[in-house]
Amino acid sequence: MQDSITSYEPLRSWSARAGSLPTVTRDTARGWRLLIVSNRTACGALGESLGRAGFAVHNAEASSALRVVEGNQCDIVLLDGMGTEPTMTSFQLCHEIRRRGSQVPVVFVTDEDTVAERLLAFDLGADDYLHQPVTPEEIERHLRAVLRRSSPAPHGDCLSGPGGIELRPVERDVRVDGKAVRLTAKEFDLLRLLLQHRGRPIAHDTISWRVWGYETAGSRNFIEAQVSRLRGKLRTAGASDVITTERGFGYVIR
Repeated sequence: MQDSITSYEPLRSWSARAGSLPTVTRDTARGWRLLIVSNRTACGALGESLGRAGFAVHNAEASSALRVVEGNQCDIVLLDGMGTEPTMTSFQLCHEIRRRGSQVPVVFVTDEDTVAERLLAFDLGADDYLHQPVTPEEIERHLRAVLRRSSPAPHGDCLSGPGGIELRPVERDVRVDGKAVRLTAKEFDLLRLLLQHRGRPIAHDTISWRVWGYETAGSRNFIEAQVSRLRGKLRTAGASDVITTERGFGYVIR
């Protein structure tokens, strides 16, 4: 059977010109510390696979995961949505991680996939949400993408917006007229994207790819809900009517 990737016409044409598809190299020297929170036996094989890909993997159940996070002993957390203990769901654990002030990236992997669950995960501060079945290679790529987006910016320039908004990328700090505004990780990334392109409308799908790394179920309702929540927090802080809707296209901060 012909490889499904190389059978895709644009890539097949590219391959004919270049000779072969590009390979993805792994930065094994980086040694990102990955905390996998699950009590599923299958996660042992996943941990081994990600370990071979260059991650320093630590497995834990929910009861001990918070100690690892609070001790700053991990760079990213992978929550197995169907495998945590009955006493603490993955949603509760994500909420507790954010409530205690940690900004460590959190990625969900779950057997369940509804719009309500995805919205809840992102509202609680998740950085990505994957639905089974998903291969270890796909999980690895998502983890690295989240880590790239979460890494400090090369410079600490402050981004400013109307209504007294100030956003500092390195500190991941947002203020309105000097008053701190508490945002989830994704709300911060969404606001940063809009401020970085201030005055230029950004399409729904572009927002989806740049902030969440994929097109969210092909529906604009997800993006609309996230923008509405961000608007509400900015409004409460004193910055009203900051994000403008470009009907049928996307959003802009002018």
